[in-house]
Amino acid sequence: MVAQGDVVVPLRPSGIIHRPVVQVKVKSYDGLELPVDLAESEDDMKRLTLQQLKEKIERLPGNPAQMTTETTLTYGGKRLDSNSKTLGEYGLKPKALIQMVVTVHGG
Repeated sequence: MVAQGDVVVPLRPSGIIHRPVVQVKVKSYDGLELPVDLAESEDDMKRLTLQQLKEKIERLPGNPAQMTTETTLTYGGKRLDSNSKTLGEYGLKPKALIQMVVTVHGG
């Protein structure tokens, strides 16, 4: 184990230090809060695009939170709707809770 500030990081067998992972949580349609690993640093996380976040959600084990064309992500009550915008532009922070919302058409 190697201490880094307040974080104790285990050494991998190769001796390489495993870096902490920055995560957000995505609340799926059925209320599950799913952790999504984004990057090794907050700066790297902020440079990811919304499209990259959606791709990471799609790759979750067992795919419990399928993204569809009717799926919208929201954060802080605001729609995240521009796939080319970065997570930093949306103001996302580590451990943020992002809500999946399904748009229902018709009346």
